Amino acid sequence: MTGLRRLARLVLATVAVAASLGGSQAGADPFFADVSVVDGLGTVAFDVGPRGGRDQRITRDGGRTFQRLKVGGRSDATATVLSNGLGYAEASNGRLWRTADGGRTWKPTAVRDVFHITATSTSAWALRARGRRTWLTRSEDGGRTWHTRRLRVGGFEGPAVDISFADAADGVIAGLRPSRSSAAGKAFVLVTRDGGRSWTERRQPCSGDAVGHKRSSDVQWLASGTLWLVCVGSGGAGAEALEVHTSVDGGRTFVMRSRAPLPGVGAPAVGRLGGPGHFFAFSAVTDRRAFMSFGYGFTATSDGGRRWRMLRHLPRPLDGGVSALSVDGKDRYLALAGNGLWKSPDAGAHWHRLR
Repeated sequence: MTGLRRLARLVLATVAVAASLGGSQAGADPFFADVSVVDGLGTVAFDVGPRGGRDQRITRDGGRTFQRLKVGGRSDATATVLSNGLGYAEASNGRLWRTADGGRTWKPTAVRDVFHITATSTSAWALRARGRRTWLTRSEDGGRTWHTRRLRVGGFEGPAVDISFADAADGVIAGLRPSRSSAAGKAFVLVTRDGGRSWTERRQPCSGDAVGHKRSSDVQWLASGTLWLVCVGSGGAGAEALEVHTSVDGGRTFVMRSRAPLPGVGAPAVGRLGGPGHFFAFSAVTDRRAFMSFGYGFTATSDGGRRWRMLRHLPRPLDGGVSALSVDGKDRYLALAGNGLWKSPDAGAHWHRLR
C-alpha cells in the first residue's frame, strides 16, 4: 500500500487497493499494483509471473516513456526517487539501497529488514522489523549515515504502524502497542519536531470500535501543517468503523470530520463517509482534498473530510481488483490492474492509456 510517496512540498495522493488484471509478459499476466508520479518523475510497480514477482519501471517525462528500474541488478525492488535525485529502494530481501542520481545507479546501505520508507528533501526514515521487534532508522544526509531506535509496536499479522513526515523536522507515527491477547492493542500517536531524534506521545482520538487489531490508523502530515488521521476498526466489508480526524496544531488536538459507525453500536454518524467494499488506503492532497480507496472504487473529499463522494469518470469500472491512484496537481495517474496505466490531464474528466 502506501511507501516513500509523501513528499513535503509536492502534491501527491497515493491510494492502494488489492487485485487481478490482464496484459502479458513472458506468458504471465502483470498486475499493476502501484503508481507514484510527481513533477513528471515517478515509478510504476506491477506484479508479474506465476509467483507474483514485483517489477518496477521509472519515468522521467510524465509517463511518456518508462525504463526498467534495476537495483543491485534486479528489478523486483520497491523504490521511490525524489525530484532532487535522491532515492531509496527496499530490495526483496529487506536490504535498503540509495541513489543520488535519480535512480540511474544504486548503492547498498547497511540497513536491513526494511518494510516501509518515507523521505523528504535530504532526510529519510525507514521502518524495520525482525520477528516481533520493530525499529525506526533515520538519515539526515541523504542516506549516507543512519541512526536507529527501538519502537514498541504490536500487530496481529505484522507491525501495525504508519509514519509520515511533513518536512525534515515534523513527523508523526501512528500504531498499536503490543497486546497479549488477540484483541486490538492500544492505539498510539507519536509526534516529533526535530526529525525523529525525540518523540512526544499525543492523545489518540480514535473511538474504541475504530481501532482494529491488524493495522494502525492511516496518518499523513502535509507541509501546510494539517495532520490527517484515519481510524479503521475491525469488521466485514462496509461494516468496519471509519473515522477521519484532522489536527492543525501538531497533534495536540484533533477534530473528527466524519465517521461511519458499525451497525448497532449506537454511535452517531458524523459527516458523510463510506464506500463500497473494504477500506484499503487513504492519502491527502491538500488541507481540503483527500482520497480514500475501497474494494470497488475511490472516494474523494474537497471540504476537509466532512463529505465524501465516489469518483466518477474512471477509464474502467473497478471490480474489487488492485488499483492505485496518484495525483500531481491536475494530472492523475491510475494503475488499473490488467486494464493498464492511465493518465488524466484534467483532474479525471478524460483519460488516455499510457501502457
